[in-house]
Amino acid sequence: MKALNRLQLYPLVKVAAVLILGITLGDRIGHVLPLSVMLGLTILSLAVSLGSGRWPQVQSFMILFTVLFVGMFCLAVKKEKMDIHLPESVQSTETVVVSTPLSKGKILQCDLYVLSGSLCGKKVKASFLRDTIENHYQSIQLGSGIRIQSFFTPVTSFYPHSHFDYCRWMKIYGYDAQTFVNAHNWQTMRFDTKLLPRIERLKLAAQRVRANLLEQYDLLGLADQDYAIVSAMTLGDKSLLSNETKKVYSISGASHVLALSGLHLSIIFGLLAFVFGGKGSKGMMHLVAILLAIWIYVFLTGMSSSVMRSAIMLTFYTFISMLHREKTSLNALALTAIVMLLWNPLSLWDISFQMSFMAVFAILLLYQFIAQWIPQHWLSRSSVIGKVWGTMAVSLAAQAGTAPLVAYYFGRFSSYFLVTNLIAIPLTIVILYVSATMFALSIFPLIQRWVAWGLSWLSQLLNDSLAVIASWPGASVENIHLNLVQVILIYGMIGMVLGLIYFIQKGYRQSLNYSTRGIDACTNRQV
Repeated sequence: MKALNRLQLYPLVKVAAVLILGITLGDRIGHVLPLSVMLGLTILSLAVSLGSGRWPQVQSFMILFTVLFVGMFCLAVKKEKMDIHLPESVQSTETVVVSTPLSKGKILQCDLYVLSGSLCGKKVKASFLRDTIENHYQSIQLGSGIRIQSFFTPVTSFYPHSHFDYCRWMKIYGYDAQTFVNAHNWQTMRFDTKLLPRIERLKLAAQRVRANLLEQYDLLGLADQDYAIVSAMTLGDKSLLSNETKKVYSISGASHVLALSGLHLSIIFGLLAFVFGGKGSKGMMHLVAILLAIWIYVFLTGMSSSVMRSAIMLTFYTFISMLHREKTSLNALALTAIVMLLWNPLSLWDISFQMSFMAVFAILLLYQFIAQWIPQHWLSRSSVIGKVWGTMAVSLAAQAGTAPLVAYYFGRFSSYFLVTNLIAIPLTIVILYVSATMFALSIFPLIQRWVAWGLSWLSQLLNDSLAVIASWPGASVENIHLNLVQVILIYGMIGMVLGLIYFIQKGYRQSLNYSTRGIDACTNRQV
């Protein structure tokens, strides 16, 4: 009965689980059923659930059944929108550059938004051949109008033997095709920005602001991988990270600090709360202002799955606190997943989405359990020891949640992740605070340069420290080959072990209570 009551405390967890099941089934068998049939089944199950109010159990079952069909239907609608016919000949197309161009060898890569032709309104991944003699390619800038003569092809995978589905990843992030443009098959053009949809104009404006902020790092003396690390941590731009740096962070188990997530947003939220302050009614207005600033920042950084998850959860928590309601973390996490999956069902196969949610889910479930491994009276002797153990407990919980996925996608397990997080997390916090201070001191150029020098030194310290850890013997277990069934079994085994430990501890506590009651009873009798 108590277990049933605990489940009833988290109804959204069940809804999220069934929605995920529906999306998965839709991916497997959705092509068999027409879209109209899925819509009919969804409406029918909804009608039955609304008409079965006299039988609560039947109604609950039918509501979950409706959610299942909703998941299948949403995925089918999304796939139908992406099912486009690419022209079979060379096209002359007007486009707009909607990402900062990046040079890779003889190729200049960028994203194009198509303004004309059969692909009008679509986003394309473009590769321009650089004309290194005339350097005409340098005129391709963020927001440039480009007329191209090119052949559009479906997105192809660069990793045929990997569990990472590059084609699906491209579809998740809105790419409909790819193209290669020769050096003399394009020219710049003028275009009216009103031709872009409003959301695309906002995205373009956000990209320009981010580019200006990134330029400030360059002007203030950050260079090479120091620049790349700080750009990734603060503004979500990982384009300049070298393969060597990515490898070091992956082996040491610090890749998560390069991806904007709950850690980064919580730091920024705390910083904004300190700046705004305020209590009572003014405090509520300040909280709304802080949330608005957070969402502007999310939009500015490109709206990755991890930062979107963090922002949505943060928004839910803030409004719950305004209403003076109890914070139910698992429900908030489940509601966040529901919102994101209804918006884009393909997010379910985004590695960032999976890693982010599994990390937070594991922390919510396991942190308190792990934190109790060391008695509280030991931790209370020193605040430093308490904070260190708290960081380690969070790391252990997050690792339990994400390690099977990391092994599945990347074939690796980082052995020294605890040591890594004890170094990487504090330095990441300091880097974020110093970065904010640097931008705030723009009216004091000399002091700003000193702060920028300190920021560069901190990033070097982080990089060098992680490089040392990555060089240790056995820093990572490589070439792990897991299939999906094995990943599911590993998560099942983790759950069984945790459940067994929970029941053992519960039985131990009950025996202690019985013993205490027996002693008290004997004492009362003697008295």
